[in-house]
Amino acid sequence: MKTYKALFIDLCDTLVPFNNERIPEVTLDGVSVRSTSPIVYETFSRRHPAVPFEVFHRCFTTCYDEIMAIRERDRLEIPSPERFRRVLDRLEIPRDDGFETLIEEIVSTHMTQMQECLEPAPEHRALLDRLRTGHRLALVSNFDYTPTVHAVLRRDGLFDLFETIVVSADMGLRKPHPELFLSPCRTLGVEPRDVLFVGDSLSMDVAGAKGVGMDIAWLNEEGAPIVSPDRPDYVLARLSDLERILKI
Repeated sequence: MKTYKALFIDLCDTLVPFNNERIPEVTLDGVSVRSTSPIVYETFSRRHPAVPFEVFHRCFTTCYDEIMAIRERDRLEIPSPERFRRVLDRLEIPRDDGFETLIEEIVSTHMTQMQECLEPAPEHRALLDRLRTGHRLALVSNFDYTPTVHAVLRRDGLFDLFETIVVSADMGLRKPHPELFLSPCRTLGVEPRDVLFVGDSLSMDVAGAKGVGMDIAWLNEEGAPIVSPDRPDYVLARLSDLERILKI
């Protein structure tokens, strides 16, 4: 059995479950989507009540789709404040003295909802405590607003268990870009071959880790097929399976 000096762990749907059903459902033009647009619109409309929700929602959705295309094509991260600046620019909201204050209010509203979607997993605190006895721990997350990542980790008592926390919003890059995997290696002074990456995404976690020479434990709670040229080294039905793999 191979031994590892460090474990790098993904956040959403790996360490902390993400409950998409806590996002409101919006139906417009016969299409239903999960979106924070109704909640964000409440904040926005206090300053700009003349803009109808339907117009706001379409700009909200269009900008999100454009950003997702950039993320997937270029592996670049567009932080949440910049995302909402693009929405307001599309709505032709003037960049006056109150513009950035409104952006802060919108980001706070949106991220409060995101934090509620990231549900606590109390058993993972004890698991990390056991894992860090013999391994250095890093968190590596694709997330567009670092304060929310930190808030969730502090809420769940996990923040101090990691020696370093790497968030795509700070890097301007997203997994599977190699820098998300190599940056914590440099911080901890470990080689990729001595790291086991743990994540739930074939396209981002498995592909990215294998691309820099790391082993990867794929969290596959749903028993999905492996539809990727990059094969995980281990498949986990639950995060606690790491103890079996690592023989803790």
